[in-house]
Amino acid sequence: MTHEFSCIKDLTKKELEVLQERLDPNLSLQDNLINLNRLKRDGGAIAVTKRLEAFSDIINRLKNPGRSLKDNPMSISISEENLLGVPISYSKVDGCADASFANTTCKEILDGKKSKSILAVEITQVKEYTTKNQGKMAFLSIRDDSLEIENVVVFPDTYQQNEAIIYETATVLMFGQRSRDRDSFIVNEINQI
Repeated sequence: MTHEFSCIKDLTKKELEVLQERLDPNLSLQDNLINLNRLKRDGGAIAVTKRLEAFSDIINRLKNPGRSLKDNPMSISISEENLLGVPISYSKVDGCADASFANTTCKEILDGKKSKSILAVEITQVKEYTTKNQGKMAFLSIRDDSLEIENVVVFPDTYQQNEAIIYETATVLMFGQRSRDRDSFIVNEINQI
């Protein structure tokens, strides 16, 4: 629908009026436009000859969109985040095949699960720090479709090994466990998904 909408937006006001007047609900948008793809004097919707090529281009975009129009969890998540500011139906992680290896959700961690866990998450924020020994470590915010955790710790050894895949919007599997004395999740290993 969004692809068809983007094509309709390229019609002129007069062409859109003619389309609305002559719309055949039994035909696709593409077929309706094909029926109108001629000059007004010939019974079409196009006012001037120069516009015929642009109108034909709109029809060609409907026939050959140049990308898959099939919805998948990743594309839905990205669209919702762009339009609404937050994904509603799916998280980006839902579109990743390796996410099935996860055995815990962010909610379970916040509810107190302390055993070793594997989370399939999207990194939403990275705050990098330099330690006294000049090593780099990071504090992360992550989310899955259950909720967001803001206190995830990646110590220098783990951070050094995985720095290239620790960035905002990355989807990863995080291996670790909740800290015994603090309300944070300590990461031991990270794999990109």
